[in-house]
Amino acid sequence: MLNNGCKHICLIGAIWTVLALLVLADWLARRIQL
Repeated sequence: MLNNGCKHICLIGAIWTVLALLVLADWLARRIQL
């Protein structure tokens, strides 16, 4: 059960990391265009 909880937390962390990278990439793209 502990392993399952760790996977759940790791999955959430991975999703947040991807979202942060997408936001950062979008911000950089807009800054380069401007």
